[in-house]
Amino acid sequence: MTDEPTTSKVSDGTTPLSVDVRASAIVRWAILIRILLAIRFLPSDLDQYFHSSALGSVLIRPVYTPNQIREAIALRNLFSPVQFKNSYLGNEIDLPPLLLAIVEPLVQISSSVYVQHIIFGLFLLVVDFVIARKLEQIMTRLFEAQDVNTQWENRLQKLLPEKIQPKLSHTFPIEYGQGGSYNTTTSIIERKNLPGLIGLVYFASPITILASSCFGCFQSFRVVLLLSAFYEILRPQGSAVLTAAFVAFAVQINPHLMVFLVPITFMCSSRRSITVLALSFFLVSAYLFGLPYSFIGAPRFLEVMFHTLGSGLRLSGASPSMSIFWYTQMQLFLRFGTYFQVLLAGLPFLIVVPTAIRLYRYPITMIGIFWFAWILLQPVSTLYDLNVGLCFFAMSPRSLARVNGMVCLVALFALCIPTILVVLLYWMWLEVGNGEANFLFFQCLAYNIFLLVLLLQFVHASVGRDKALCLAEKREKECIKS
Repeated sequence: MTDEPTTSKVSDGTTPLSVDVRASAIVRWAILIRILLAIRFLPSDLDQYFHSSALGSVLIRPVYTPNQIREAIALRNLFSPVQFKNSYLGNEIDLPPLLLAIVEPLVQISSSVYVQHIIFGLFLLVVDFVIARKLEQIMTRLFEAQDVNTQWENRLQKLLPEKIQPKLSHTFPIEYGQGGSYNTTTSIIERKNLPGLIGLVYFASPITILASSCFGCFQSFRVVLLLSAFYEILRPQGSAVLTAAFVAFAVQINPHLMVFLVPITFMCSSRRSITVLALSFFLVSAYLFGLPYSFIGAPRFLEVMFHTLGSGLRLSGASPSMSIFWYTQMQLFLRFGTYFQVLLAGLPFLIVVPTAIRLYRYPITMIGIFWFAWILLQPVSTLYDLNVGLCFFAMSPRSLARVNGMVCLVALFALCIPTILVVLLYWMWLEVGNGEANFLFFQCLAYNIFLLVLLLQFVHASVGRDKALCLAEKREKECIKS
């Protein structure tokens, strides 16, 4: 999030939407609001709504909260002697052992829940700022990149016939600068301001603020690891070993994240880098997987690891949320559970190969598609993941310039309706006790349908982008021959 004020005008004299002098003020206000929420400055009557389980059901994944850590410590203290491995007796804790060992010291600093709330709120403020900064750096690097695919698209973009030009090129920047410079465009969102705008949207979003400051949810750990991997591989002198280490750590939190190795592979500059990346990922993953053995022990090590890493694949025991997993669990007979568990858990992996074959030139676009597909099929779907997914979509402005703007706007604004109703119906059903669960199920289905519309629009636009460029390349070759 750049603090430098930027105001510029395009050729027709209009002022474009940009990260202007208000950006710094927005960042400062976002930080202030986060601090006030972390110290629970609000009156108790209002504060209870911000920390209600109904609101948390759409914002956070319960497994990544301080409550899960406190529960693990409480279980451990029931046995003598007190040992780390006792936290996993009974398979009540879903938090991976490695992640528990890392974040547990934040809880042990003080026995006061209030002080713990402040510590997590301030710590996650820093994490979210790093994520916003990484988003900005990655987008800036993409605009400055001069790899083969970028040069190929820059050249062919100018040769496209008028009929297949992006319809929203007046909104999103489609021309990337040469040699790290930015050319003047007529798009409403200026190219030089888009990186800072993406970071600002993430950091100042009420979704991110509430999830981190009110609930202390450290689900953002996965995101900061993935973004660190993307940025490292995009750097001119980036390390494939360090990139593999970031992804391996993220996979230890959630195994589904290994699909992002595919777009990272396409970002590699040489075959040697791909070999180093694959070998490093295998070795680091094996080390991180075996590391908890030292504090869990032989008898139950594999059982604990498969239970925690596989918690994101189970239908049984899913908590009420906007996820299609939970909706499926509540609507199906128990005997069909295994079938749909394998189906829903496997679908994000099934789309990897066809997407990679069709869109191998656009690894950032693949990242957005993989993330959104994972949102649709993960056990707990949250608005935080949606917010991150929209940031990933914004990192592919050339694809966004080809979407059906009206359809996407309708789907995006329509998401507000099931989201609000999920919070209301959750409160009526599980807290007050006068609600009807079937209404909540329908909102889950509606929410995921709108998400699917956004994903299909983005995929359709990305494929159309590739088709248009291939057509321009074909015409270019025909002109050279003639």
